Amino acid sequence: MEDYFKNGNPEGKSRREIFGSSMKSIPAFREPAARLELMDELGVDHTLMFPTLASLVEERMRHDPDAIHVVVHALNEWLYETWQFNHKDRIFTTPAITLPNVDKAIEELEWVAERDAKAVLIRPAPARATRAPLVRAPRVRSILEARGRTVDATLDADVVAELMEVCNRRVLPPMARAG
Repeated sequence: MEDYFKNGNPEGKSRREIFGSSMKSIPAFREPAARLELMDELGVDHTLMFPTLASLVEERMRHDPDAIHVVVHALNEWLYETWQFNHKDRIFTTPAITLPNVDKAIEELEWVAERDAKAVLIRPAPARATRAPLVRAPRVRSILEARGRTVDATLDADVVAELMEVCNRRVLPPMARAG
């Protein structure tokens, strides 16, 4: 496999020929009870579970930010229905928050916080802007407070605000950030 990443595929082999058989999807990959059983067997007390699909969705749908929010929320709903965000204080599923529309991102943050999320996944890439206003760190806190949301240790709004600010610095040229 190292040769493939180093030199490409000059022989024109199929992915199966290069990478071999796929890994069998065991029940612990799909359901919390089986995951807890496997964790006990391995001596693992706690785990974070990341939805890797979320990053793919954001990239593949980058030209339709509104659709990204809808699909990411549907993914979060499925994660919550199947795994919860805090399963028996042992499996901590990290719902995804997508940033193109600040108001929708904050709504999603509130939704997952209400369901006991202990962490969130924010794609480590520039946020693609929509017609929504520019995200500014103080604005995130004021929106949360205006909606009666108490900022506490469950999901620290300052951390989320800082991440959003970093995304803005990456996406917008200096002149656009000045105002």
